[in-house]
Amino acid sequence: MSTELRKTGISVVGDMPWGTHFCHFYETKQDLLDTLVPYFKAGLESKEYCLWVVSDFELITVEEAQGALAQAVPDLDRHLADGDIEILNGHDWYFEKNVLNLEKVMSAWDAKVQRALGRGYDGLRASADTFWLAEKDWKDFFAYEKQINDWITSQSMTVICTYPLAKSGAAEVLDVVESHQFATARRQGEWKVIETPELIQAKAEIKKLNEALEQRVIERTNELRVANDELRKEIAERKQAEALLYAKEQEFRAIVENAPDLIARYDRSFQRTYVNPAFAKALELPTEALINKPIFSSLWDAGADVKEDELAQIRQRCEDVFDTGKSCEFEVNVPMPTGTRYFSARFFPELDLNGSVINVLGIARDITERKQAEDALRRSEDHLRLVIDTIPVMAWSLRTDGVVDFLNQRWMDYSGVSLEQYVEEPTRPVHPADIPRVMEKWLADMVAGEPNEDEMRLRRADGEYRWFLVRNAPLRDEQGNVVKWYGASIDIQDRKQVEEALRQAEEKYHSIFEHAIEGIFQTTPDGHYITANPALARMLGYDSPEELLKHRTDIARQQYVETERRAEFKRLLEEQGVVRRFEYQAYRKDGHKIWLSDNVRAVRDESGAVLYYEGSTEDITERKQVEEQLRRAEEQARQVLDTIAQQIWSGPTDGTLDYCNYQWRAYTGLRLEELDGHGWQQMLHPDDQERVLTAWRESVATGKPYEQEERHRRFDGVYRWFLCRGLPLRNAEGRIERWYGTNTDIEDRKRAEERLRATTEQLRALSARLQSAREDEATRIAREIHDELGAALTSLRWELESLDKTLSDSESGSQLHVMRERIKDMMRLVDTTVSTIRRITQELRPSVLDDLGLAEAIEWQAQQFQTRTGIICHCDCSLEDVALSQEQSTAVFRIFQETLTNILRHAQATRVDIMMEEEDGEFVLTINDNGRGITEDQKSGQHSLGLLGMRERAHLIGGKIDITGVEGKGTVVTLRILISG
Repeated sequence: MSTELRKTGISVVGDMPWGTHFCHFYETKQDLLDTLVPYFKAGLESKEYCLWVVSDFELITVEEAQGALAQAVPDLDRHLADGDIEILNGHDWYFEKNVLNLEKVMSAWDAKVQRALGRGYDGLRASADTFWLAEKDWKDFFAYEKQINDWITSQSMTVICTYPLAKSGAAEVLDVVESHQFATARRQGEWKVIETPELIQAKAEIKKLNEALEQRVIERTNELRVANDELRKEIAERKQAEALLYAKEQEFRAIVENAPDLIARYDRSFQRTYVNPAFAKALELPTEALINKPIFSSLWDAGADVKEDELAQIRQRCEDVFDTGKSCEFEVNVPMPTGTRYFSARFFPELDLNGSVINVLGIARDITERKQAEDALRRSEDHLRLVIDTIPVMAWSLRTDGVVDFLNQRWMDYSGVSLEQYVEEPTRPVHPADIPRVMEKWLADMVAGEPNEDEMRLRRADGEYRWFLVRNAPLRDEQGNVVKWYGASIDIQDRKQVEEALRQAEEKYHSIFEHAIEGIFQTTPDGHYITANPALARMLGYDSPEELLKHRTDIARQQYVETERRAEFKRLLEEQGVVRRFEYQAYRKDGHKIWLSDNVRAVRDESGAVLYYEGSTEDITERKQVEEQLRRAEEQARQVLDTIAQQIWSGPTDGTLDYCNYQWRAYTGLRLEELDGHGWQQMLHPDDQERVLTAWRESVATGKPYEQEERHRRFDGVYRWFLCRGLPLRNAEGRIERWYGTNTDIEDRKRAEERLRATTEQLRALSARLQSAREDEATRIAREIHDELGAALTSLRWELESLDKTLSDSESGSQLHVMRERIKDMMRLVDTTVSTIRRITQELRPSVLDDLGLAEAIEWQAQQFQTRTGIICHCDCSLEDVALSQEQSTAVFRIFQETLTNILRHAQATRVDIMMEEEDGEFVLTINDNGRGITEDQKSGQHSLGLLGMRERAHLIGGKIDITGVEGKGTVVTLRILISG
């Protein structure tokens, strides 16, 4: 876990490390918001994952928390969308099916931390409010707070637990502070350290409570001893009376009629055959109503509080008296008009002369007061035991010989030492440096028998030492002899730290007061200065605070320039008790006017009466001057922008517009207020809206510059094309503050581009027509040369051959020889002419292209090129059936011829590789030479008309040409044509 300090955003806390868990007490909802809003703002700025658990409808709703945070964090929506922060209500966080589930909460904390670290956050910043916490859940929640306090120290997280002061008593405050690393408080808008007068008073009350409790333990112990003696005495007397009553049955009437106990006689069916007056009086019924009534149908029908199974047991025990002859006892409570009464009943068997049980005599005594006393004593003992085990104090007791005989649970939990271990080594938890002083004082107090109080350090189970206030008091018997010692150890580590922090805070406050740049003051309720720091004196033109207090006592009467501002200040202070950033003009000592900004709050007593006002003053004269200069500069800038021909606009980071110059308003015919934030979108052409808005939102989200061509509606309904550009303005931290942009009318340019596009298409159509005409003409010429001139020359050669044959048969040898030689020359000329005609014919329209197809034509042309130039040509034309049209085949062949011509003229190559194949539904011709390699300038230069013609031929047949060159390694020409089905 990183040890770097994290900014809390809370001035009184400052920076803190990971693993911090502290509590905060607040008085009002606004105090809570003033604490948590800067706390989470700092977390979002520090790349921390934030989790805010609110008490929802009981105090602050999720929507209220989100709204308050949005005022301090302008881009909160982005943080929410990115999942940087979650705001949950306390019921969803702490409860599962309306039942408090703190184990789920612990698991949720761990999951949130792991998720935050897994997503690249530095850690987790959290806050959870306890306004919802009920008294019945406090014990479990306090144990949970202790558990999470130990767990957080090793986690990359910080947690602030907030508690309402209105629902926190002194004991609860101590519990909360003990289960956190430190505590802060905010009351009436002001920060306070945890050692407030209220807390000091609460601790004093707890001290008194503990002392009273110790005394009460002593008193109750004595009371219990007396009560037990009386009870034993009462039981003995009752048994003696019962024995006497049984022995003196003949005196029954005389005794029972006046007896205070409830006496009745029952037969075997347990019907009453006799009741004494006390019985009738106790049940508030006449004797006649009780005689001959079964006990189990009258008494319990009257509402006796006995469960059905207990009733069956009592009845069985009563019936056993008849069967066994042994008495039985039980207790029962019966509702009466005056309240429930408790009775102790005993049933005795009445024997006849033969010793058989004939009746049962029942005697019941009203033990209501005794039961109430016993219940009160039991509750008191239970309460005392619970208090001793749960109070935030380590309690113990020891015998007069110094041996410890009791440690409460908190003592053992803290020290990790059992009672047996402590008896064996009493000084084990005490800091070694404190043992001599502590033992000396303790032995002296033991001898004197006087109460003892001392401060010492005790070791916790994990080895850490903390400061404790240890008190001992003796328990004396009636003779004044010490019979036992009782003691309590109170953790004062936080108090020690708070005392040190308070001392440092007082020094810090004094330093701030004396050296602050801002003025700091206190005034009486009627406005007279009580204190003022040097900065305030300098601000108002005085040499010292003393001079200011002497000559300028009434801040309200002497300082304000405007009477109505003075009245407004007083009104706000009286109504709200707090005035923040109140700006006004005031006079200095020399009479000059300056601008000041005050923050003032009322400090009240417990009844709400104002004790004094305190606040700070800032000189904002320079800021006001700068604001005025800025206002004038902005006004001048707006005037300049309204004269620019372009449309200019600006707006905040949410994509809305809050400024448009005159050109925009004149074009749209709308005022700025009519745009209403996103109202500019209504000017977009319907066909452009989706494209434009998508691009705009992307730029707003990413912060990248915006540039789009889009159509805007003019005030008369006409749409024109605009080139719209937007740039973000960023602050020193790189955060976007505003967007600025321009709209340039490009309608004329778009029309020119459209005309150019149409002209280009026409030229391409004309070029295709010319190429087709040229090919048709070349084909026609080649056919005529081949068919007519070739035929004529062939006929001429045949005639010459015939003539030569005729002359061979002639007798004149000398003339014939000459004629024969001339005829041979003519025949050679004819042969040469025929070859030339064939070559020209092939160049105009190779017959092999029509007769054998494209692949054979390319191989034939490559062979001709190799023969004519000496450049080796290697063909890989394994593709036999090329599914191209005649027009496409002719264009491919001409492109191939032009490529070979360019290789011969420019490449200086010695080898050419030709490959023809089908790839992904395309016909692909690749021509690769090993020459010097074509450059980018050569591909786009003035002498690249051949390449342009090749591209144009490819375009006309739906193909593409790619020409790449590597210097010294050659050039590759690749032609691709989509093969139609």
